[in-house]
Amino acid sequence: MRSLLEIIPQNNYKLDCTFDDGVKKTVDLTSLLSLPVFQVLKEKKIFNSLINKKYFIEWTEYEIDLSADTLYNL
Repeated sequence: MRSLLEIIPQNNYKLDCTFDDGVKKTVDLTSLLSLPVFQVLKEKKIFNSLINKKYFIEWTEYEIDLSADTLYNL
C-alpha cells in the first residue's frame, strides 16, 4: 500500500504528488469531475482544500476521498 509524502494542488485540477517510493507525479483529476460525486470539486477553493491523510486524500466536508494507490495509477 502506497502512501503520500506530499501533495500540492495545482491549476487545472491537477495534483503534484510525491509517494513514499520516491515517485513524483502530476495527476490530472479533470476526468473525474464529470462524475456526480466529484462535481463539487470544480470549485477551485473546494478542490484546493484537500487534506493529505497519507494513505488517501480527503475533502472532509464533502465526504470525498481518493486513495494513494488510485492517484498513483491515474
